[in-house]
Amino acid sequence: MENGNMKSGVLLLEYYTDSIDEVLLHYKSQKSAYCYLLDTNRRLLYHPFEKEIVSGMYQEKTVKEAMACKNYKIEEQSGGKWLIERQQIGYTGWNVVLVNSIR
Repeated sequence: MENGNMKSGVLLLEYYTDSIDEVLLHYKSQKSAYCYLLDTNRRLLYHPFEKEIVSGMYQEKTVKEAMACKNYKIEEQSGGKWLIERQQIGYTGWNVVLVNSIR
């Protein structure tokens, strides 16, 4: 805006995801722990079992529990105990959810 008049232009928003990428990569190949990313509407942005979810072979059961907890919650599912942790990413509204098996 200049002198009360709107001017057109381009706004560039750049998100640095290096640290998020490292977390997702660390959990990508593990069977007893995994990590996924949700947007502000609780839609999956990233999930290591994305192909299985799309094909109907896997259903993510921890979204509701993750969104209900402040930091972490322990849930019993699929015959085991799971530690579910959720952390919002800054002001984006996105959430990183870590799911770890407790033996």
